[in-house]
Amino acid sequence: GLQSATSATADEIDRLGSSPWHNTFYLDGREVLVQTPDLAAGEQWILEPGASLTLEAYVDLGTPDAGEVTHVLEVRVDSMGSLETEHEISNNNASVRIRFCGWDPKLDPGEGVSIAGHYVRWDAPGGICLREADLAGYTANDTSGLSTVTFEYVERNNGTLVTQTYGKAQYGTWEWVLGSSFRWAWSGYYGWINMVYFDGVPKGFSSFRPPLYPNETRLVTDLNGTGTFEVGPVDIYEHKLTLALDDNEVVPWILRDVTREELSVFFCTEELRGRHNGHCGCQGDLRAGPRVRLGRQEVPWGGFVCLRREDIQGGDPAPGAGDWGYDATFDMKYWETNDGPKALDQMDEGWVNEVLWDGERIHLSSLHETLGYLQDRGTWADHDNNEFSITVGFCGLLPDLTAGDGITVAGRFVPFGHSICLSDEELTVTTIKTYDRGEEKAFEDRYALDFSYMEVNKGLAVLPNTTWTRHFYDHVAFAQGFVQALEPGEEREHTLEAHWEAEPTAPYSYAWHVTQGLEVTRDALKHRLAIWVDDLHAEGEMNEVNKYDVWVYFEAGLRAEGAPKSLLLEIIAQP
Repeated sequence: GLQSATSATADEIDRLGSSPWHNTFYLDGREVLVQTPDLAAGEQWILEPGASLTLEAYVDLGTPDAGEVTHVLEVRVDSMGSLETEHEISNNNASVRIRFCGWDPKLDPGEGVSIAGHYVRWDAPGGICLREADLAGYTANDTSGLSTVTFEYVERNNGTLVTQTYGKAQYGTWEWVLGSSFRWAWSGYYGWINMVYFDGVPKGFSSFRPPLYPNETRLVTDLNGTGTFEVGPVDIYEHKLTLALDDNEVVPWILRDVTREELSVFFCTEELRGRHNGHCGCQGDLRAGPRVRLGRQEVPWGGFVCLRREDIQGGDPAPGAGDWGYDATFDMKYWETNDGPKALDQMDEGWVNEVLWDGERIHLSSLHETLGYLQDRGTWADHDNNEFSITVGFCGLLPDLTAGDGITVAGRFVPFGHSICLSDEELTVTTIKTYDRGEEKAFEDRYALDFSYMEVNKGLAVLPNTTWTRHFYDHVAFAQGFVQALEPGEEREHTLEAHWEAEPTAPYSYAWHVTQGLEVTRDALKHRLAIWVDDLHAEGEMNEVNKYDVWVYFEAGLRAEGAPKSLLLEIIAQP
């Protein structure tokens, strides 16, 4: 029904309501409602001059139609002339035009169809593959190549009105269209017909469809009266199956775009493979599988992988590996699968895959063997030709300057963190030189010592000559400078000699206000000899632990203080 509101207005000065009046509603000229005040309930219609009265009425509009008819709803106020004192009655009528919108059946062939016992969705990108077991009456040597398949489909009413049975189809004929195909032409029809076409040619119909109510879905198994239709020719080409509901367009409704659905049909038989070098109409569809393995890591396609040192093939890179400073060789494995959206059969042998690095091909595979339908397999050092990709970054591939495992003092090796006690014979009496803003000063007959250690690049990138190393003795710097470039894995011995007589130029270029040579005092104290590599953190490193030290004692100083031998041995033994 339709809820309608009417307003009666008192235009004159006299009060209306001395006697009840009637309002009558008409739909397309037919009386559908007479409205009066409910006097038993005490309802009164009274209108003062210039006032309005709003009333509600519920009008039966009948069964909604498909929106093809415009209806007129009219109300007549005081339709029986009860208000004898009313001055003007020509303005007592009002009307409105009504159409029913969206009130119609909406036929829908469902999400899919069953062919030869196989259910397939209409939107399946690969369609369906029919094989010998699906084709009734198939004969390999039949020149027509026609066969029969079973067929079931659904018809659904997604609308708001029932699809009535609109009479009966009388008869029809085949007509030749544009000199290329036949079309069924109905003559004098009122029934609702569903048609099946194969490559545009009618192959079957379901006629005299019974009513289909809103939201009802019905399975249709009686196509052509047998639930089958003829397909063909059986060849290697793509064919189109079309299902058209209400093909003769006799159901009165507005939107018909959902009544037709198409599906691709392919054939695959042994006879076709024999004639086409092992191929048939159905093909595979390769994908690169869900993931890829680089080094020791697996990531999904479209993801990001960070290659680390342990992922590089062969462990530590060799020197001279190019601009990166390492040989970026790593194992790669991916999975190729024959389960793409258009996969209908095995993927025949003979395809190749390639690997691209920043868009440049770095590997081309050999010919791949046949891959079965819905099967997968892993393969090394290849990339799928469907161009799945990941983003690769190198993490932790940096230089790493170290001072080796220890220091050699006066010819003896001392591991870092350990101690050494030096005798007078292991010290050197020499001239110590200092340089302050280019001014050289010399101090003769001073005790000094020699020491050396290894500069090692344990990282995976070239160490440039921008790193700075300082040496400390009891927290006082005595020599510092830049380290020459080192390749990954390269090591070089660095020696500081107490008896240098000239300012050195290599491997260090010394800065202002530093001391050349290490002058020592032979006392009973514990002294710290330290090496700080990359002291200014000019380069990012794999390991930023860059401070190394040993402890130095002097035998002469300890004995002069009267330290017992047992204490001396204890001190020396402690790292």
